[in-house]
Amino acid sequence: MTDQLVTGGILPADPLEFLTLLKQSRPVPKRTRREIDREELKIQEYNREVELALRDRSKRYRLDAIKTELRDYLNVLIYDDVVAETQRAVGSENTRAAYRSVWNKFQNFCDDHGFPSLPSCPEIVATYIIYAARDAKPQMLQRVISAIKYFHAFNDTPIDMDDVQVRGAVRWVTRQAGEAKERESELVEEKQEPTINGSGRPN
Repeated sequence: MTDQLVTGGILPADPLEFLTLLKQSRPVPKRTRREIDREELKIQEYNREVELALRDRSKRYRLDAIKTELRDYLNVLIYDDVVAETQRAVGSENTRAAYRSVWNKFQNFCDDHGFPSLPSCPEIVATYIIYAARDAKPQMLQRVISAIKYFHAFNDTPIDMDDVQVRGAVRWVTRQAGEAKERESELVEEKQEPTINGSGRPN
């Protein structure tokens, strides 16, 4: 009888497919009202999350469009003043050259360690400050901060250089430099102290 059903096309010849049909033919167990309400609540929450995500994306796209449109308008209306303020913000040609030199070193550091340089983050900048302090005086670290901040602002990717990680790195480098200077002064004083010979007189 089974062979007739198989050869007649009523049942599949593949055993796995036959088992699949058996599972599908089983009656679906009845769900309680609580389970149905729970599933409906999950669906409502999911739909709400999707709606909020789409609304937030729409706001971002709209803001970007407004920003681009107004920038084009302002560049035409107040172009000369924008150029003048930009030049004032970046400083003299020597300052820009110094910034470029600092930025190149920062980029090389990021490339060597697999870090993104633009945009970057305060944690990477703080790490670089500690690294750069080996070859630079603490007073020069402010130029490092200014240069990185300048290139981020110039590329419309501002970075928070007042972050506690950056400030903490500068504080650590400054403290280490101060302690090293104190140790150096102590060594100089020890060398300058006169030695006493056998007669009780200093050499």
